[in-house]
Amino acid sequence: MLDFSTKRTADYDKFSIFIYISEGLFVLLVNMFLAVRLFTNRHLRAQKEFVVIGSCIIFDIFFGITYFSAGLYRFIVILQYDYFPLVSMFDCFATVHNQLFIIITIMAGIQLLATAIDRFFCIFFPFSYIRLQVEYAYCLMFISYFFVVPLWIPGAVGAFQNREIKNFTMNCLLNQSIPVLWYTNYRIIRILCTVLCILIYIPVFSKVFYSVYKHTRLIPGSSRNNTRLLNMTKTVGLITGSTFVLFTIPDLITMLYPFITSNIFYLMNLNKGVVNILIFMTTQKTLRTLMFPMKDKNMMNSEMFSSRKVTPTILIHAV
Repeated sequence: MLDFSTKRTADYDKFSIFIYISEGLFVLLVNMFLAVRLFTNRHLRAQKEFVVIGSCIIFDIFFGITYFSAGLYRFIVILQYDYFPLVSMFDCFATVHNQLFIIITIMAGIQLLATAIDRFFCIFFPFSYIRLQVEYAYCLMFISYFFVVPLWIPGAVGAFQNREIKNFTMNCLLNQSIPVLWYTNYRIIRILCTVLCILIYIPVFSKVFYSVYKHTRLIPGSSRNNTRLLNMTKTVGLITGSTFVLFTIPDLITMLYPFITSNIFYLMNLNKGVVNILIFMTTQKTLRTLMFPMKDKNMMNSEMFSSRKVTPTILIHAV
């Protein structure tokens, strides 16, 4: 038999539920379409830089599913009950959306750091980077997934130890699903990885802008390849800035005050998924062509697919 809190479901912030469902579904569908378009093309999936982009897109698919499922779960709760039922930490931990929140919180920083190291290697050791096979990029894609299980286990153990204490409402935020220690640790991992990423990109930016100033080539190959690489610096700057604003700052606040019940910081995180789409659509011609293939058939047939030679580009992605 359920015990109920004094908190009315009618008073819950329904706008946040609408945003979770609508934006989460938008991020999910757009990135699923891009992933299918990218990985079903035999030319693109054989090039390292597009595989790295694809890994970012796949992560954003999980990102969209997470917020969509969280919004749908809370929508069902407020339809079904007049007052929020009381549940245990383990009950909240066992929900689909909190399982996904744990996964993306752990993976986001690790994937970002792995991509930053890859870009550093690309810029400072271009000849060695070019010799790498595409399998390297696929290994990079999945490396962050291997860190999830060992970091997930202690959070699961802590939640299971609190399975009998029903002191949380059924809206089940992430900070209600795992012990404070591990909620804080997951945030620290993402914060530290983001900071390390920024530090790694300082010399990368320095070399790129020095090359622009001196009109020298960063990588061997044609001027077009160097132009593509330099254009990616716009993507880097925009994504790095949005990551700091929409992830690092909210992470610091929620780490210091883990029992904040407001959805505002989760909404800031969610908007990062939409911002990622906007950044890539406005700065990357290849992704625009994948999204709108009928607008530029000439580019589809020539620029993107005329050569299989891999040329490294600067890419950074954060969730």
